[in-house]
Amino acid sequence: MKFTRRLMQKRWVQKTIGVAAAEYLRLVWMTSRFTMEPADPYRLYEREQPVILAMWHGQHFMLPFLRRGFPFKVLISRHIDGEINAIAAEWLGVGTVRGSGDHGRRYHVKGGVGAFKSMMDAIAEGWNMTLTADVPKVSRVAGLGESIMLLKAPTPPICVWCGSRAA
Repeated sequence: MKFTRRLMQKRWVQKTIGVAAAEYLRLVWMTSRFTMEPADPYRLYEREQPVILAMWHGQHFMLPFLRRGFPFKVLISRHIDGEINAIAAEWLGVGTVRGSGDHGRRYHVKGGVGAFKSMMDAIAEGWNMTLTADVPKVSRVAGLGESIMLLKAPTPPICVWCGSRAA
């Protein structure tokens, strides 16, 4: 276990896994049908740029293939698996904001305050912001906590997005 943990902390291992994951996602996209609800979300948020897009955890993996030229950034934690996720997102052309919240008092360690400021700056620069729920007990409401925090500040509309992959 210690060997695996040490290995996962190596930048070259993270980069290799992140790029492999990105290319695997590209393969999934090219070999799958994709259904969106609403059917044409672009029409809904095209005139509202920028928007905050809230979705179920894991659905952000298909974002690089769905953005149709709209500039997006996604909020990703600073954890090791978040680093791999960020590498994959950036490899596929999606910007990242790093950090996450905490239900306790560790928000300063996880970068939540800095991430919030970075999200506000990104929105001011015209980036669309994507948030996902990453806490299993809370994931029934996609990105609710972060979305509400952003909504308290002067921000664009929040759009909830849901997609599914069909074989």
